[in-house]
Amino acid sequence: MLSILEPLQHVFCLSFFTLFLGFFLDTTLAINITLKLIKKSPELYLQGIMANHLNLFLLSPIYYIGAYNLILDSQDTDFHVSKYLSLIVIHHICYHFIHQWMHEIYELKWIHTFHHTFILTTPTSGNAVTLYEFQLAYMLPFIIGGFITQPNLFEFDLSIGTISLFNLLIHTKELEFLEYPDYFVSPKDHLMHHEIKSKTYSAPIFNIGYFLKKKNE
Repeated sequence: MLSILEPLQHVFCLSFFTLFLGFFLDTTLAINITLKLIKKSPELYLQGIMANHLNLFLLSPIYYIGAYNLILDSQDTDFHVSKYLSLIVIHHICYHFIHQWMHEIYELKWIHTFHHTFILTTPTSGNAVTLYEFQLAYMLPFIIGGFITQPNLFEFDLSIGTISLFNLLIHTKELEFLEYPDYFVSPKDHLMHHEIKSKTYSAPIFNIGYFLKKKNE
């Protein structure tokens, strides 16, 4: 029997956490950039907030309910660090290549165009993407990772929460001063990608491009 109520409770908690924290950071830590963006283009900021709501409260529940019923291991209640980390790494690998394809394959570029209208970014810009991009680059990697790792509910939720948190942080210009090792994606790295479309396609934690470069050296 299809379970709906329990997964809805979980996904709405995750979505609310992401939206609330993003808006909280927009209006506190990132308030100067938020005001600058609103002054420059209030319509764009409003579109970004609307995209956040549609992605987090419309699309996320659909994919989460599917994953809950078809992928997650409901019998396992232990926490496996290996599954949690594996799911995050798989998500990063998938995202890196999908993001790269959206930049380099002409037929896919339109999917990613809206996100790059945010040259000035605030934390909520992290989820200001089209419905197509949210499904392709944000949700699909979790589904692929879920099929491979077969996580339980807690491991799945924690991986989503972790990636959501760091996605907000790398779009926060006030954190640009932070220095990360090359194998991590820093806010500075990702903000530069927004400003000049640099080839930093990895996000939001591990720099998959760094490891690919090392492998080819």
